[in-house]
Amino acid sequence: MALIFLIILLFVLLAAAVFGLVKNIKDNKNIVQNINAIDRSFFDNEQKSPQRQLVEKMDRPQFGNPKAPLVIVEFADFQCLHSKQEFSVIREFINKYKDDLLFIYRQYPVINDNSAVVSEASLCAEEQGKFWQIHDRLFSRPEENITPETVRLMAQLSGVDLKKFDECVKSRKFQGKVMEDAQDGFNLDVRGTPTFFINGKKVEGAVPSEIWEQIMAKMKEIMAGSK
Repeated sequence: MALIFLIILLFVLLAAAVFGLVKNIKDNKNIVQNINAIDRSFFDNEQKSPQRQLVEKMDRPQFGNPKAPLVIVEFADFQCLHSKQEFSVIREFINKYKDDLLFIYRQYPVINDNSAVVSEASLCAEEQGKFWQIHDRLFSRPEENITPETVRLMAQLSGVDLKKFDECVKSRKFQGKVMEDAQDGFNLDVRGTPTFFINGKKVEGAVPSEIWEQIMAKMKEIMAGSK
């Protein structure tokens, strides 16, 4: 059943690729215009819409301040070149503003047959408190494709207990969690990676650092004015 779902998901994403690319360019240009329309209600985390509740699952790998008014969720695939290119941008941003935002990473394994295994392995590392270490190494790798051997090496470099890690990967302990992320992404019309949700608002494709900075500046301006 899981394999059938992934095949269907890959077909849908492939069919939407051309349309999605054009829309990504248009949407990301509109982000700058939409920043000016952001008001205080955008940063209200008390009354979350059903979409935000589906997007912002708090038992996923997260980084930053859980009480922050800005919540960024990324659906990504470790084997996606666009996600890899965006990694340095978003990682620098969340490191810089870790006290002012919450970043949640969700799995969307759609690139090839190894994607789901890599996603599951990253959660095996998370089980040992090493998710961000393996996350950063996987996205910083020089090679294009990730093999099981690459994942194991990255896990070892991240300081995991390899015996426990190997047992976890072999048992596919986190297959259900990865498939739940994929299903949620499908229900949220995530058509490619990376896809971001900024306080529940979907942004498809890579986001330049200057736009992230403008979003943060707008948030600080609004929050300072509400005190």
